[in-house]
Amino acid sequence: MDWILDRVVNHCRCGASISNTKVTDLLFPDDAVLLAETLEVLVAGLESLRRESRPFGLEVSWTEIKVQEFGGLLDDTVQIVHAYGEDIEVLGSFMYLGNIVHNGGGSYQDVLRRIGISHGDTDSFNQSIWRRRYS
Repeated sequence: MDWILDRVVNHCRCGASISNTKVTDLLFPDDAVLLAETLEVLVAGLESLRRESRPFGLEVSWTEIKVQEFGGLLDDTVQIVHAYGEDIEVLGSFMYLGNIVHNGGGSYQDVLRRIGISHGDTDSFNQSIWRRRYS
């Protein structure tokens, strides 16, 4: 997969600049992230990913692909991105490995979610374990 993404990145010039470093892609055991600074570059990258994967018998699962916008690069009215005849949903946040990844870049949303889970668990203790009397 690394070889395929290298070819995709070289073909479409994908990547995002962070300080003086250009980050092009991120690889995980079962996922990949393709970074782009414009929508046109991203669509070209997705189309190149499909083209480069096919000779290896790999298919892009278009229903699993999501686009997340950072830094106001997309207009708020953009809800769907079209690539290779497929519609790809644009998200503000999503769950990944039990964590909320939000386009604001911080962890505030995830912390609030975890506090809510803890609060619910504590309430369940109040109603069951801590109210029991043992003799």
